[in-house]
Amino acid sequence: MQASSVGRVIPAWLRNHIARFFLLLFSSGFATLLIAQDSNFSLEMRVDDERDYEPGETVQSTVGLVTQLDGVQGWSYGISHDRNLLRIDAVSTANDTTDLIVGAGAQAFVRNTIVENGGTDVGFIQAVVLSLDNIDVSVPASDFFAIARATYTVREQACGVLSIDRKALVAVVDDLAVGTSPPVVLNVTVDGAEVVPATASGEVSVVCKGVAAGLSLTFAQDDCDLVADQIDEVDLEISLNSSTATQVQAWSYGVELPADLEAVAIGAGAASQGLTGGAPDLYFFDLAATAPGGRVGVTVGAVVDDAGSETLTVDGSAHVDTLTLRSTRTIASGGSADSAMVSFTGDLSTAGRELVPVEAVVGSGAETPDSSSTKVVNLLPVPIVSGPLFIRGDANRDARVDISDGIWILATLFGGRVTECMPAADSNGSGNVDVTDAMHIFNWRLQPEPVPAGLHSAPSAPFPNCGTDPNVTEAECPAGSTTCS
Repeated sequence: MQASSVGRVIPAWLRNHIARFFLLLFSSGFATLLIAQDSNFSLEMRVDDERDYEPGETVQSTVGLVTQLDGVQGWSYGISHDRNLLRIDAVSTANDTTDLIVGAGAQAFVRNTIVENGGTDVGFIQAVVLSLDNIDVSVPASDFFAIARATYTVREQACGVLSIDRKALVAVVDDLAVGTSPPVVLNVTVDGAEVVPATASGEVSVVCKGVAAGLSLTFAQDDCDLVADQIDEVDLEISLNSSTATQVQAWSYGVELPADLEAVAIGAGAASQGLTGGAPDLYFFDLAATAPGGRVGVTVGAVVDDAGSETLTVDGSAHVDTLTLRSTRTIASGGSADSAMVSFTGDLSTAGRELVPVEAVVGSGAETPDSSSTKVVNLLPVPIVSGPLFIRGDANRDARVDISDGIWILATLFGGRVTECMPAADSNGSGNVDVTDAMHIFNWRLQPEPVPAGLHSAPSAPFPNCGTDPNVTEAECPAGSTTCS
């Protein structure tokens, strides 16, 4: 990129800010380049009315800054929600923030954007700079300074056919992105320096009234990734669930496995470990159970107390068992990812003996929990590792790429501290490190909104995760020169 084009892309106010950052760089001995984690500043999401909500009801929430010190000049973050239970209807800037900007008469940058993935809303992002001019505006120390307001609706299908009460997590995150823009960065700016705040997420309690009570058996994880190398392992959490407090004396079930997966182990889950002795008194399992037609899987049977004096209380979700799996095949580096599904079943047996049913003993009788839950295990190819690992653009070794890396590159070029792995500073992949690498990061990181692919593009691979470049040698990136292991 030529210097003249940089002048057109970056507005004057931003160039002034970059200049001030550069001056701050040399006056502070590079301290401002390191990402700080400061407990004096935290971002919190609070549900305005903490009560039980039914499907169709509206939930109001507020995001706020809890600060022990003055000086917050801006921030960015994302808020995700459980898309199966909640729908976001609106997001806006909270009054505390609006009043602060208007009262100071400042020209501010404020963006509130709902984020969708596959046509479904998954959260929102907020980015705020309180003043783009020379007016000094900052958030005072506060127990809770409101910065955003969001409205959700509990989805009508939240309860499903079961009556299990749910907890919908609304969390502060840093992985949401709009269009082709990079993911939002979780940070607050304090006196010109970037600070990573502590976070506190909220929870919406969803009750399912008017639906018959019952037990269910589920796989807990949302995502389940497994490298298909016949070595890597993944744990599946298996839970018993109930809408009301239920005293369970025993349970049993089978898990059918596809040919691509095999069971390595099974053990007591967190709820079972809380029992006297750290596990059920009687615990039976078979990692090589069979069924007609050549189907295979795992069978599990547990009796909480063989004397009958102790039960397992299931009130909501209870993690009873953990099943460890690995792949039976290898997907070579560069191959295509695949998937395999596991499901509960009641027609597996051990060595031809009786079938192990899907069952839970409650009181004086046995119940059949709903066992329609399935889990897709993502089978990933073996990672390609050849040469030193690094992240392109991560010039200051903090495992992320933002404007502080551009500032670091400028410092390197003008006599400051040198990046130990120079290919990491080559953000535009040209093979050389110069001013255009710093401008590449500034343009990409600070583009105002989603843009067509190719304009202000992200750094090329390896990015955003650790990876290799066939043209980079160990001599250029020696051991310990990056955050990658």
